[in-house]
Amino acid sequence: MASPSTATVPMDPLLNTPWATYRLWASTARYQKKEIDTLTNRSLWLACLGAVVAAGAEQMKALAGLATAAQWLGVAAAAAVALATYLSRQVQGDNRIGLWTRSRTAAESMKSCIYLFRASAAPFDGSDKAAQINSRMAKVNADMQGVEPRPPGAEPAADLTPLTVDGYITKRLVEQIDYYRTQAKEHQAEADRYRSATTVLTGIGVVLTVASMVSVLSLWAPVIATLASSITAYVKNQQLQMLTATYTKTALQLSSLLDGWRASGKTEADKAERDAFLQNCEQTMATENGGWSALWAKN
Repeated sequence: MASPSTATVPMDPLLNTPWATYRLWASTARYQKKEIDTLTNRSLWLACLGAVVAAGAEQMKALAGLATAAQWLGVAAAAAVALATYLSRQVQGDNRIGLWTRSRTAAESMKSCIYLFRASAAPFDGSDKAAQINSRMAKVNADMQGVEPRPPGAEPAADLTPLTVDGYITKRLVEQIDYYRTQAKEHQAEADRYRSATTVLTGIGVVLTVASMVSVLSLWAPVIATLASSITAYVKNQQLQMLTATYTKTALQLSSLLDGWRASGKTEADKAERDAFLQNCEQTMATENGGWSALWAKN
């Protein structure tokens, strides 16, 4: 998710620990996501490589003087497929997806509290605002029991100064709308690339099937089919289309809230309406995060 704007300004002392908590779980989420992507991508390409090498090994068996080489290629193909299976199981067996979604949910929950606190919106607008945010921070950390945190690296001092409604719109709302739109475009582009690849592979498979009466080509039709099905399964597991739809929907909802606020003519002085607007924005983002987490939980 998009991070709060940063600048070299003093931090609000009441937000020191909540901000550190946000950074801790955001760093943990990034680490787990990187591990998932690395393992998943390697598993996909090793499976594809194994299928291609296995077919090549079978063809080499019929060539004079290449029997030994073919045997070793067969071993290499089997090893590639076995490693691909192992890496895929590592993602599931270590519950990395669960660790990732829990860490991101924790980070996003703290970030939402921090923005509402900075904007002095309920429930962070009274004399007990420190107790309120500390209570939410304690709950987040309690929910993360059993998850090994990954300490964050260095970064510029965060801008945790108070926000007016206009400041919230600029530093939180517009940035999030842009983030969701960018993510939607990137996920759609990735899905389109893989879809194009599977279309090409399927076409090649059809041609090879028709030409399968030629012995040298007969082994490659099922290989191409395996490659296409592997890529299709990868795209499905990555939830690219569902995430594109989720990000697009959330960007539209936030844009609608922003348009409604601007059309209302309300200002910073309209405390009740102002707080309702900020809370609706944060609730919309929380709903997106909840739906996103549920989507991955099915994976």
